[in-house]
Amino acid sequence: MLRIIHLSDFHLNKNNVSDWNSYVKDALFKLLKDKIDINTTFFICTGDLVDKGGKDYSSIEDAFNEFKKQVITPICDFFSLPYEHFIITPGNHDIVRNAEPLPHELGYKEYFSQDYNNVLNFMKDVIEKNSSDGLKRIIPFKDFEDS
Repeated sequence: MLRIIHLSDFHLNKNNVSDWNSYVKDALFKLLKDKIDINTTFFICTGDLVDKGGKDYSSIEDAFNEFKKQVITPICDFFSLPYEHFIITPGNHDIVRNAEPLPHELGYKEYFSQDYNNVLNFMKDVIEKNSSDGLKRIIPFKDFEDS
């Protein structure tokens, strides 16, 4: 049987990382220590790994690396899980909010809300033309995800 441990909304920043290390991490490990099967257990972290685009760090990449160091690696090490068993999806705090010019951002919102086919056509162009137009805000997360 597949077991999924769902985590979300860490909002990791320099002010709360000590809470994770002092209280939450050990409690999580104690709660789950006898429930993990390395073959069938997956941790799914559904967004907001870091807070406000990693504003407390020198870059969002540094924030993601700190999340990996403080959260992903200890979980995988403690439960002897491969990194492939820790799955992440980005949240609205895991993007570079100012990567796109504001007129583009406002225009995309209107464009996408008008017709679902606009979303499909946009994604088709991204895939077929390997274009990052409109996706610059998510590139650091995708780089982190691939690391």
